[in-house]
This record gives sequence, C-alpha cells and structure tokens, in this order.
Amino acid sequence: MNALIIIDMQNDFMPNGALAVKDGDSIIDGINSIVEKFDYCIYTKDWHPKSHSSFIDKWPPHCIQYSFGAEFVKNLKIRENSSIIYKGTLLDIDSYSCFFDNENKHHTPLNGLLHDYNIDTLYFCGVATDYCVKFSAFDSVSLGYNTYVIADLTKAVNVNPDDYVKSLNEMKNNNITIINHDKINLR
Repeated sequence: MNALIIIDMQNDFMPNGALAVKDGDSIIDGINSIVEKFDYCIYTKDWHPKSHSSFIDKWPPHCIQYSFGAEFVKNLKIRENSSIIYKGTLLDIDSYSCFFDNENKHHTPLNGLLHDYNIDTLYFCGVATDYCVKFSAFDSVSLGYNTYVIADLTKAVNVNPDDYVKSLNEMKNNNITIINHDKINLR
C-alpha cells in the first residue's frame, strides 16, 4: 500500500504569507491532480503555539494554532477519508519532519497510522523541499519505508540560492527516489 504525504500547504507558506515560499502556490494544481491516485492521503500542518521557540532565533511567527495562516490554502483539494498530522506543537522544540521533532525526543502519530494501514511506500510533496519535505523523507527512509519525493510538486525556501538542488542531491544520496509527478506509476 502507498500513501501521498502533502507537507504544509498552509497560508503562511504561500506568497504574502508570514513565511512565504516563493511560488508555493504554483504546485497546488499539480498536487490536486494526483491525490486520487494513491491508496491513502495524509496532510501535514505546522501547528505552533503562539510563543514557539523557533520564532525567536530562526523564523518569523507562522502557522500559529487556529490562525488563518495555519489553515490549508483554500484551493488545495482535501481528499475524503484522509488524515491530518500536526507537527511543531511543542513550545520549545521545532519539528521539520512529520515523524519526529528536531531533537528526536517526541513523535507524531504518523508512523503508527501508516502501520495500521499497512502502508510501506510513501510519496512526499509540498513545502519546503529544503526543510520539512527533506527531513520527513529522511525519517521515512530511516523507518524503513520506500520513499519518493515528487520534486516538481515541491518548492524550497532557498535561504541560499542552491538549497533546492542541494536538498534533492542529499535525498538521492540517502536512498530517496526523486521523481516528477508525470512519472508516478503505482500499479
């Protein structure tokens, strides 16, 4: 069984959002076009408390719980019978991965959910290639899943101009298959 994991397609990561990912909205239609192809769909949300520690030293306040910025972008197709995984919910630890926090002290319910559904193959898309997508894919491989990143349906923060390309290469070097959405062959 397979699952599509759609990472953090939230208002604050879209153009004009608090932590905008350049052209983040340009991948919405592509994501919408593939959600029905998979056995299961999982959506993730950054879900930060108001005084989250990452707001002090790294990022502007974003995806604050129950705020407009934390809502899914309105054009995103939410598939019926899908699940939502919340991450970054603890005050003092950030969580780029949808599996574990950045210090590997706490986990989300995702791994258990995937085991319950007998899912062994994961496809990742969304934002941002160089943070939440990358670290989620790394953890996916470490947990034993067949792991794919749909490169043309991700966008990067690009703190440095080459972070997108560098991230894809890091993932390739960690047993993650990089594909484009027109090459997805599930059956």
